[in-house]
Amino acid sequence: ERNHSAAAVQRLFAYFLDHPAQLPPAPGSDTPLPIRVADYIASMTDSYFRRIYSEVMLVTSADRTP
Repeated sequence: ERNHSAAAVQRLFAYFLDHPAQLPPAPGSDTPLPIRVADYIASMTDSYFRRIYSEVMLVTSADRTP
């Protein structure tokens, strides 16, 4: 379970690094992108994380289908 959770966080982190426009607006635009992504993910509740993760995985798998 822990390995699966860590992998999900890593995939979501990578997604937002590749798609920063999908992040909510952040005050202080001078914050480096990796910090913004980490702060955004860290602020998520478990249920919100699962919902966003599911949406992101649907989008990324749709992008990969021919």
